[in-house]
Amino acid sequence: IRFGKADIAMPGGCLIGARPIDIHLKNFERMGVVLTQEAEFLNAKADALTATRLVLEYPSVGATENLLMAAVKTPGVTRLVNAALEPEVLDLIEVLVAMGAKINVLAPATLEIEGVATLHPVTHAVMFDRLEAGSLLLAVAVAGGQIELPQARWDHMDVFLFKLEEMGHHILRGPNGVGITLIATREPRAVSFTTAPYPGFPTDLQAPMMVAQCFARGSSVIHETVFENRFLHVRELQKMGAQITIKGDRAYVTGVEELYGD
Repeated sequence: IRFGKADIAMPGGCLIGARPIDIHLKNFERMGVVLTQEAEFLNAKADALTATRLVLEYPSVGATENLLMAAVKTPGVTRLVNAALEPEVLDLIEVLVAMGAKINVLAPATLEIEGVATLHPVTHAVMFDRLEAGSLLLAVAVAGGQIELPQARWDHMDVFLFKLEEMGHHILRGPNGVGITLIATREPRAVSFTTAPYPGFPTDLQAPMMVAQCFARGSSVIHETVFENRFLHVRELQKMGAQITIKGDRAYVTGVEELYGD
């Protein structure tokens, strides 16, 4: 927006699956950006951006955030349909609004952005990471004991916490959506789950949650719907004695007493 052009190296792939940027590019073209590719570089040029109706084929967090930041200083009204509404996106919206942006969150999953001429600096405390909080909770769920995360937001983790409770772990929630305490059960039960965009079960917590199922009583089915290759950790767990079978995008886990070093 500031310089009217940008040249960036094409992003690489990812071991857990493809990282396409087509959703980004298609919608930037709708806003008037001219895109060309030269070798491994993507060149983008635009004399000005145009406010319009943008539609995401998939509620991509990165695409939502990029298009949102482009739209806040684009004259007119931009509507972003099928937008990602993760807590992290809402935190970005909070920052932009504090800076002077005009953004409304509408149903269903639509962001309405009225462009403004200028933004001003603000001080903002970035939200606590729900995925780091989930990883810590799972570590204690597997190892046993108790953990208190006084600043983690439980109202950002409903499905995940529900699954921990379904396993038998005791969850205490603080007031106003803030503060989580987990008291691990000594006899966890196996639970099945499906990964999905927010507010579903986070794909980023699928691997550590699978570890928790390795020690749970019974069998579980883990359905990965976000990344096509996010079972790379299974082979390493199998080396340690985990009873896991992969069939397509599902992992079938039967709990064992313990794992061992390879």
